[in-house]
Amino acid sequence: MKRIFGFLVIGILLLVTIPIAYGLDFPDLSGHEITVYYMAGTTYEPAARKAAPEFEELTGCKVRVVADPYATLFEKQLTSLITRSQAYDVLQVAYQWDGLFMPYLEPLNSFIDSYGIDMNLFIPGVLKNCGGGFDKIYGIPNACDVYSFIYRTDIFEGAGLKPPTNWSEVNEIAAKLTTDEIYGSVLAGLGEQVGQFWRARYLTLGGKFLNEEWQPQLTNNREHGLEAARLLKDLIAYCPEGTLSYGYPEQMQAFILGRAAMAEVWPSFLRAPAGDKKESSIVGKWAFAPYPGGSGELSAWSLGIPNTSKNKDAAFAWIAFFTQESKQRDFFLELGIGPTLSSVYEDKDFLATRPDLEGILPGLMNPVPRFNVAQSQEAYDFMDARVSAFLADMISAEQMITEIQEKWEGLFSVDTPDFPYTGF
Repeated sequence: MKRIFGFLVIGILLLVTIPIAYGLDFPDLSGHEITVYYMAGTTYEPAARKAAPEFEELTGCKVRVVADPYATLFEKQLTSLITRSQAYDVLQVAYQWDGLFMPYLEPLNSFIDSYGIDMNLFIPGVLKNCGGGFDKIYGIPNACDVYSFIYRTDIFEGAGLKPPTNWSEVNEIAAKLTTDEIYGSVLAGLGEQVGQFWRARYLTLGGKFLNEEWQPQLTNNREHGLEAARLLKDLIAYCPEGTLSYGYPEQMQAFILGRAAMAEVWPSFLRAPAGDKKESSIVGKWAFAPYPGGSGELSAWSLGIPNTSKNKDAAFAWIAFFTQESKQRDFFLELGIGPTLSSVYEDKDFLATRPDLEGILPGLMNPVPRFNVAQSQEAYDFMDARVSAFLADMISAEQMITEIQEKWEGLFSVDTPDFPYTGF
């Protein structure tokens, strides 16, 4: 057996001087090879590629890493599961896909017990929404985030401003800080991202998505939806021309090159490049702030095993290795990936060296999650597309709300979940 140290157990720390230690025993997996499928980009894929040779050295198991962008990842993973493919041994699964994917994933409870992993060490708000959260666990959370503001501390301080605490202030500050040299804000306006900006404003204003019976409530909250649409549309005037065509990379570049005073972002995607002297012109001049009213949407990913995999033991060994605390700290420091273990956020010495992580935990304890039922991805994809069409002046705000209501009525009238909706 080979040995590595990962999950925190205080009793062991009292007995031996090892780093952050719960002893995980890994079997000799020489001769095995697994294929792991991650989201492509500058965070999760590089983490997997960095960990693969370390895992092979530790266990003898070879790891083949494949990756695709978000939308392609979802389509290919779903297709592989439905067709009972054996192409992948580990999938990185967004929590909003859980309801659709779980029938095709292997329950992990027996593996968790055999490795002695204490699931109570994970952030409750993440664990509740990601990887199952029921009697059976289908994924171990490996990354999390909550939508937040990133802002230029030097510009805000110079103007005597503090981060906004409501959505009207967002627009007022953006207007005040927009000059010939800099924009007040920058958005990732592509259809697959832009819906979140409207949702946050809508919920903070008092809007509701569904009632307990999973019946859509958007037209019943039309006034909140219209005001949210107005606030978002008005903000575009203080963003770079072309912001509606920006994805995350373009939004990130605009901010770290000093073209915008603030942005609404997933912190995991920006904290590493914003602090990189080779990439960023604003090193040491930025900070994160929470969304108004605690309306930041949750991002969470877990690692699961297709129940068709022929390498389940090796697959779970990879998951345990990849999600241990020492790896989560490394991935945060090197790539900005948000840890899923509470202890990282509660380590005062660690926070002293990385203040950009401070203040994130409260948002993760009680986040705004997407639905994780079977209808989730289609429901949110449609909402994102309609918000995008509204911002592009293709439809009115009234039409946007009506079309989302009608689409969601159709989705949730079929295979309605047999438990009450308790979200927003």
